[in-house]
Amino acid sequence: MPRFQKYLIPLILSSYVSVLPAIAGTELLSHTYENLGGTKVELESVFGVAARNGTLPYRVSIRNNSGSERVWLIELSEGGGGRTLRTSTSHRLVVPAGGTVDHQILLPFAPEFTTYSYRNLISTVRSPGLPEISRNTGYQTVNNIPTIALSSQLASRSLATLDKEVKDRNSNDPRFGDPYETEKLPDTWRGYAGLDLLLVDRPSWKKLEQAQRRAILEWVRLGGGLEIFLTDPEMDSRDYIGNFAKLGIEGLFHDRPSNNYARLSLGTVTLREWDGKELNQSIIRNYPGQPVRSQAVSVDYEGKWTLADEFGSRDFNSALIFILLVVFAILVAPVNLFYFAGPGKRHRLFITTPIISLGACLLVILIIFIGDGLGGRGYRIAFADLQSKAGEMRLYITQEQISRTGVMTDSGFQNDRRIALEPLNLRDSEFNNLKKRSGTSIQHRFDGDRFLGGFFRSRSEQGFSIRAAEPTRARIERKAATGEGGPPHLISNFPAGIQFLAFHDEAGNFWRTPESVYIAPGSSIPLEKTAEGEFRNWVTRSSEEFGETTRKRIRFLSKEPGRFFAMSENASELFLGTHQKIDWEKETLLISGSVTPAAGVVNPAPPAANE
Repeated sequence: MPRFQKYLIPLILSSYVSVLPAIAGTELLSHTYENLGGTKVELESVFGVAARNGTLPYRVSIRNNSGSERVWLIELSEGGGGRTLRTSTSHRLVVPAGGTVDHQILLPFAPEFTTYSYRNLISTVRSPGLPEISRNTGYQTVNNIPTIALSSQLASRSLATLDKEVKDRNSNDPRFGDPYETEKLPDTWRGYAGLDLLLVDRPSWKKLEQAQRRAILEWVRLGGGLEIFLTDPEMDSRDYIGNFAKLGIEGLFHDRPSNNYARLSLGTVTLREWDGKELNQSIIRNYPGQPVRSQAVSVDYEGKWTLADEFGSRDFNSALIFILLVVFAILVAPVNLFYFAGPGKRHRLFITTPIISLGACLLVILIIFIGDGLGGRGYRIAFADLQSKAGEMRLYITQEQISRTGVMTDSGFQNDRRIALEPLNLRDSEFNNLKKRSGTSIQHRFDGDRFLGGFFRSRSEQGFSIRAAEPTRARIERKAATGEGGPPHLISNFPAGIQFLAFHDEAGNFWRTPESVYIAPGSSIPLEKTAEGEFRNWVTRSSEEFGETTRKRIRFLSKEPGRFFAMSENASELFLGTHQKIDWEKETLLISGSVTPAAGVVNPAPPAANE
């Protein structure tokens, strides 16, 4: 071969590879069964293989040409020996003869404070009469930037360069993000809970199915970050409010025309500019320092957390345990050996030793039962974001809770509401089993509406963040105005009573209910004018029991015109349930949302945004 060809061919190949589209998703398992007519099972990730925290979606496809109906069991598990917390889920799929089944699987991951940045995802496929198939896929998560997924169009020519730039800046970050195919995006918000940011180009955004778009916006309402990339002809750098209006996303709050981001409840929607071909490397500067869900779960609750401070701590009674061990040692050794089974009566050891051991065990159980009781106690607080306009009608619940258990006959629970549950990193204590140095190994198994495993172990403390997006007919409704300068005429159609309500109207005025006024469902809401400072101070006090990240985002919402805040009582049914044996001694429900105009009434337009 001529020398110039020797060097030219690799150069051409490398150039060709550099412009290949980024491959979205990762194949976890692909197997064709021998002698079954091409019967095949395939499993792939939609985003990355694993997450630092939260839930990721996977897609399984099974083609059954075996000639008869078959059942497959698909199991995904993450974690191994030495891990404080492991998670798993399994799905049973029935595939008719000659048919193909495509199915989405959601796997919640153990938060990073219980494990390591390197993850192992084990995929297992079983079917009666067929060999078991198992694959182990290793994956290094990022450490210093958010967990990002970007559309294959954005990744096509850019991802290799961005990955290299990220790794050059910090070797602990193996990639910039994971590409995805738009048509494979999940249609439930929980499928995005393992991400911090979702990047999408505008053509891909417009191609989304309605269910996919709704799922993404629900995820944003609950704290996610959506970034939409527009080309030059689509953007006006002087009028971002107009740019947002082109996207058709309702409910955005943007207070400055020059801001390229807007709030959507607890999350954000950001507009970025690109040339439609390749992302500039400078984009990487936007992401270090951005909010990361896994860090919030790890940091916000370990130190100062008002709800946990009010709940209080409990010391492990090591002195009592020491005394019990000493008494047991005396009874089972010298007393047993020289008195109960003395010389000439050693055969009694076969009877006395088990009796003493059993009695000691029963005594320990009795002491624990008397001291700790059956079940447990806890405090919980929830933020309910009410968005009741036609086409949405959702209640977005963000709940934080802490509990301590005594004797538990079952550590799992059942909940038929579609929730996303994440353990919180509580302060160190003898009852906290999720600390790496605790020496425990816990498994959380997610099986439909059943949460199996060590969620609520005996004599332990546990904290959880629980989120859900649920349909609702509840609303705070605006009737016709009472007159020039008068208070808005609002009616509560919330299913629980309201103790206090404050309202920031579209004209920039602030209103509140009088002291000691109880508002029953279906009642008018009396309002009197209040100062802006009093309004914001009340929101601040009402949100102080939440973790730092949630608290800051709630307080920012007080700037949004047309949004109300309220405290509700006797609303236990609105909280997201966990174990039935936990006695929730304190429940605080903070409600917020947009006021819905009654038929024939139009909400006033908010004042024009100012620089």
